Amino acid sequence: MQLTQARRPRVQKTLRQPVGVCLLDALADVRVFGDRSVHAESCTTDATDTRPGDVYFALDSCVEDPTAAVKLAVQCGAKAVVTDQYLPVFEVPQFVVPDARVAYGEFCQRLVGDPSRSLTVAGIAGAHGKSTVGRLLARIQRHAGARCGCLIDNLEFNGAAALETHLPAPGAARLARWLGDCEAEGCGSAVLELSPRSLRQHSHAGIRLGVLCLTNQTFDRSGGRSPEEERLLAAALVEDLPPFATLVANANDPHCLKLLAGRDGLCVTYGLDKPADVQGTVVECGAGGQVMMVSIGADTAAVNLPISGDSFALDYLAAIATAHAMGVSLHDAASGVESVAKLPGVMQGSPCGQSFPVLIDQGASAERVRASLNSARSMTTGRVIAVLAENPPLSVCSVATALGDLVICPRDGEPVETGPQTKHVEDRFSAVALALALAEPGDTVVLTGSPKPPACRRAEEGLVRQLLELRLSNTREPVTMP
Repeated sequence: MQLTQARRPRVQKTLRQPVGVCLLDALADVRVFGDRSVHAESCTTDATDTRPGDVYFALDSCVEDPTAAVKLAVQCGAKAVVTDQYLPVFEVPQFVVPDARVAYGEFCQRLVGDPSRSLTVAGIAGAHGKSTVGRLLARIQRHAGARCGCLIDNLEFNGAAALETHLPAPGAARLARWLGDCEAEGCGSAVLELSPRSLRQHSHAGIRLGVLCLTNQTFDRSGGRSPEEERLLAAALVEDLPPFATLVANANDPHCLKLLAGRDGLCVTYGLDKPADVQGTVVECGAGGQVMMVSIGADTAAVNLPISGDSFALDYLAAIATAHAMGVSLHDAASGVESVAKLPGVMQGSPCGQSFPVLIDQGASAERVRASLNSARSMTTGRVIAVLAENPPLSVCSVATALGDLVICPRDGEPVETGPQTKHVEDRFSAVALALALAEPGDTVVLTGSPKPPACRRAEEGLVRQLLELRLSNTREPVTMP
């Protein structure tokens, strides 16, 4: 594998590896029409970008006419076709499999040498908290002296080079390149966020998970999502875990406990004020964060967290429990999470000397907004002022109006009925400006749904600083040292 190509910031459409792989050996439950001895060094799902010698994987959802796409790929030089339905194309061998997406993921992993056989891959799945847990777990591993790769929302790290990005859920080719790079850079482990979209696309197929952490299963219906469908995806993920893998599950979530009950294999539970293998109890909470006592068997450690609220405490507890399942001691795990001063996009403060805290959080789902506003409530003596993402779903508006004293909702259409404490404005800029103008000493302003692309997030942080500095220069408000 050419590592220089794999590290390019854009996703390459064709996966290449100098060692050929036998299709018949790599594909399960396959029916072959034509030459059975095809070996390949590369594959693609893009008929228009097919190169001579590629194996073309026909994924129905990628094209309107699969037969036409296959014929185009063959004209461009495809040496074989993998499909889950036989197609009237006779120039090259066809390998018919039960699911072409699963076959594509498995073949991509084979092309880079099955790196998950030598790496301990920790998958993080759930409704929310995945990126937070992933960042914390990777930091714990590095703090303990281990080289660890990480691929989560907004961050790709292969053990040597980090790339801030905002690409869609990674596809099978990108996952294979990343894991191959992690192995080449000497990583012993890798942390992978498994989003519902990634699970639906089977991008993780062929990756052998050593640990799977389920943060929670409290999915909402925003964006037309089905909580039942998302939970079925999680159930399938648990069912496919190899016997040697460890399932780490949230004892505070009844849906996680249900999946745990059906698991015949290694399990670790974590819970906040609940009986669990890894137990946490918040003993102190204030504006500066909270202190949580964590117990694993006879070992106990006090962990200082920079963010208040039970939901965020559970995220930290999940990272500690997953690290424990990977062989990290409680002492090393606790000191590892404490070494994280702040998490990008997670309740980030913006101190400019104003007399009220401003917290920026990129979470936009109903459950994440609930967690953010509950955290703000625990640290404020005045009002909680919430700014929502543009055109938020009704479920998010309902949560915000229930927990916030003043809710500012940017909406470009007809405003929804959400209560007297809600103000509707035209755009996000106006919402942020209004919130900062109306805030009084003792209030807490929470900017939920902050843009996820790093450049956009930094732009909003800069906007907040400019507006706060303008407010301080135009008023006699007492300056509070950050």
